[in-house]
Amino acid sequence: MNRYLRRAIRLAPIRFSTSNIPKFLQARLILQSSGFDVELLEAHREPYVEPYGLPKRAFLKAGLDEVVSRAGATGIVFIEDTTVSIPALGRGADYPGQATKEWFAETTHDELLSALNAAGGDKRVTVSSDIALYVPGLFPDFPIFSGTTRGVVADTVPEVRQNPLYPWLGRQDFSSWFVPEGAKTVLAALELEESLRYDFRVNSLKQLSERLEEYASILNLPAASTRHASMSARRNPAQLTIFPQDANDIVLVVIGSTAAGKTSLGHYLALHRGFYHVEGSTALAAAATALGQSASDYASMFDLADALFEMAGEDIVEAKIVAPILDEIYSPIVYTGCRTLEGLATVMRASHELGRPFAILNVSSRSSVRLLRAKARSRDNSQVEPLKFDETSRRDDAYGAAVFGKLICDAHLVNHSDITAFLNNIDQTVATLRAGRHRESAARRSLKSKIARAENPDGIGRILQRLGPGLVALHDNQQSLTRRGESLWALLKRDSKR
Repeated sequence: MNRYLRRAIRLAPIRFSTSNIPKFLQARLILQSSGFDVELLEAHREPYVEPYGLPKRAFLKAGLDEVVSRAGATGIVFIEDTTVSIPALGRGADYPGQATKEWFAETTHDELLSALNAAGGDKRVTVSSDIALYVPGLFPDFPIFSGTTRGVVADTVPEVRQNPLYPWLGRQDFSSWFVPEGAKTVLAALELEESLRYDFRVNSLKQLSERLEEYASILNLPAASTRHASMSARRNPAQLTIFPQDANDIVLVVIGSTAAGKTSLGHYLALHRGFYHVEGSTALAAAATALGQSASDYASMFDLADALFEMAGEDIVEAKIVAPILDEIYSPIVYTGCRTLEGLATVMRASHELGRPFAILNVSSRSSVRLLRAKARSRDNSQVEPLKFDETSRRDDAYGAAVFGKLICDAHLVNHSDITAFLNNIDQTVATLRAGRHRESAARRSLKSKIARAENPDGIGRILQRLGPGLVALHDNQQSLTRRGESLWALLKRDSKR
């Protein structure tokens, strides 16, 4: 499914009623990665009714009834319920089930282990997530999306560090007692990429996103597929527009070498600062689908990118997928993982045409630190060998954006330290960019000055030729800028505070 193709109609933000902020942030990350906005429903300020003991559907309907009565009946809303089932406790197959929150608050890990050992030592446990979705016009009928993960109760509770970026991990809740089948440690201690394989809530959220995609597709059926009831042709001049036209917030493109921290930066801005995140690999796969290609047919995303660039140009991802989003999403946008100078120039032009501020943020980190991060997020550490990682980095850098990052960026963020310091630096840097208070680097000012003094295009060509290969071509002893060179030139000469 190509969730990033431009649509005439987009679903309004889907509202999630919950008092659990980490749970909301997790839902935002999963749904936004599928192209949907999600916002916290303020009706959560007081808990909605949860009549324990009812069958699942009746239990969830009672919660939806109350949430809809508070929120109004015109928006798409969902609620989520997490339950734990420990059959060995001998109180029924679903115990503690719907009362999991209260049971966990009153039970210690030692007490649970003692009870399980007394019952024969069976530590098997099932954790489930059930999502009930309210859609105007369908209620009281509503779909339920369920995700289940099986595992065991951990023999000991490991030291779990707080995770400021992904706060649903690193928590002292049942996830810190629960080891999923196939995992080496408790769910709360896993890295994000690894947790996505085991997290019960991710499974139900993915099902939800697939259903939302179906609704969005129906909204965008061709005219021949739908019939509309006749309506009065008169218009009320006082009627407000359905879609607000406040599109003046920043478009931030984040570039940098492999494992420098680009995706973490994008996740942070999306989860905690209200940005809409467009992730480069996801956009690349969407562009492939639009051109009739499949990522599964290629050995790596690099091979897929090379094929698409040869087929349709080095800015195909930005032209086909990213630029249309700028005209559809009015919140600030962060685009991470842009690889090419041509793509950067295309996003810059699209932003300026819409009157949106545009900025490039370059993230860098030492190679040794990046290697450690790549190993941490890999499912098999043995596959991340130093030589192989260096080759991956060189292949990524060859597209141009990372290599010229310090010259073309509006801000440079160094990511050598711990995650908390990195997040603090992100806040300070992005605030400066959004306020337009950033300054060009000395290297960029010097290069622009040299170009401005060049007497003719040949002089500009000679300056760019010294910067690296692929920027200048020679035809009949005449120098001319390649498309990559033209893109670099456009990025260099732009007004960085526009």
